[in-house]
This record gives sequence, structure tokens and C-alpha cells, in this order.
Amino acid sequence: MESYCSVVARKYKKKIGCRPYVNYTDSTLEDALKTIVDGELSVLAASKRFSIPYVFSEEEKSQNEALPNYEVPSTNNINIGTFLLVTITSGKRKKTKYQYVAVVKDISNDIYHMNGLKSLDTSKLMFKVCDNDVFDVEIDEVVAVLKTPKVEKIRGHIRYVFPHEDVFVET
Repeated sequence: MESYCSVVARKYKKKIGCRPYVNYTDSTLEDALKTIVDGELSVLAASKRFSIPYVFSEEEKSQNEALPNYEVPSTNNINIGTFLLVTITSGKRKKTKYQYVAVVKDISNDIYHMNGLKSLDTSKLMFKVCDNDVFDVEIDEVVAVLKTPKVEKIRGHIRYVFPHEDVFVET
């Protein structure tokens, strides 16, 4: 008696995130385009927020090298409620540097008592306050005074949205 073996080829569906050239859905692309057309975000900011690749022209590359455009920190422009970009040195040998976005909660004797913010997206534009992330900095640890972010309330949670040119820093 002969037995026949039939082979059925499987057809696998590719998952979002496994292809480096298209790592987003059509609806994500539509949402990004809507925010650009509505004037809520620039093309670059939308690209970062929605994790959609953006290719720079040579002219745009030279313009982006000038970013970010920060306000220089001084004791005159830092008050309670000011959002700052700070550099904290940490580690056993005090060689590791971390940059944080934080808000000033109190000031005493030129020491700024800060409350750290946690990034909520990969583009590092949307943040929330972390109540347990409290630290002190001096003026020399302040990198920049950030513009006041747009405040959004989403499902009872407060979110702070910064423009691209404020928070994006590569160290």
C-alpha cells in the first residue's frame, strides 16, 4: 500500500516591528500625517513621535546641527515650576553622566530641588512627573532652561509635551 504525504506550505504573516524598512501600520502613518497637516507637529517631530523613519536632505542636516536652541541657565531665569535639562554625574567613579528633564520644586541657597520627569515615548517629547524621582542640583549642572511644555490631560493623567528642538539632545 502506498502512502502519500502532502506538504502544505505555511504562509507566515510578518509582524509590525520585524521589518526595518516598514516598522509602522497604515493607521499610524495616517495619524502622523494628520498631526502634520493640522500643524500640531513638524515633519521631524511627527516622525519621532510615531516612530516613522525620516530621511534628511543635506540642507536639513545642516539646519538640524544647529538644534537645539536653548535658553542659557542663570539664577535670574530659573524659578519654581521652570522645566530644566540637567546633567547628573553618577556611578562608582562619578564618570557616568545622565541627562534628565526635570521641574524645579523648590530653591534654597542656590540649590535647586528638582522633580524628575519620565519619558513616555521613544521620541523623548512626551513626559510625566515621577513623584519618587527627587534630587538636588546646582546651577553648574543645569544644561538648559526649557520652554514651557504643552500640558495634556489624558485619562486623568497629566502629560507634558515639549517641542522637538527643546528636549532632543545627543551626548
